[in-house]
Amino acid sequence: MNALSLFTLDLLEQLSLRHDDQERWEFTLDRLAEIGFNALNMLCFTPDTGTIHWVRSSMSKGWLNRYDSEGYAEADPMLAQVQNGKESLYVQAASLNPADGHSDKALGLNYDLEKAGYIHLYSLVVHCPNNEAKLVVLSSN
Repeated sequence: MNALSLFTLDLLEQLSLRHDDQERWEFTLDRLAEIGFNALNMLCFTPDTGTIHWVRSSMSKGWLNRYDSEGYAEADPMLAQVQNGKESLYVQAASLNPADGHSDKALGLNYDLEKAGYIHLYSLVVHCPNNEAKLVVLSSN
């Protein structure tokens, strides 16, 4: 069995022993930090409509406030997965070329992610029963 499978099985076993949501969240963040991730974002949505039901993030409050105040949700390629049907995505901060015609918001988001220390972002859409899906985004620097 490969290392990722062993990590996943151990994580699931350890999570099954914890019954408090906050305790499970903190345990997951600690385990992800041990293997080099610095943030976890999760959101639940309805794939048919793109309606978002809840969001949880471990990114810094300063970054989340900037994301909100700059309106970066409009240009967030990972948030766009809620409606465009992409199953997974990788984004590298500070990688967009301004000459390629990206919007100011897309460029701002891409370069501000680097300043905030979120360099490599990986996302995955997980389909669930009852017309729900979860978007999971992991970040590393």
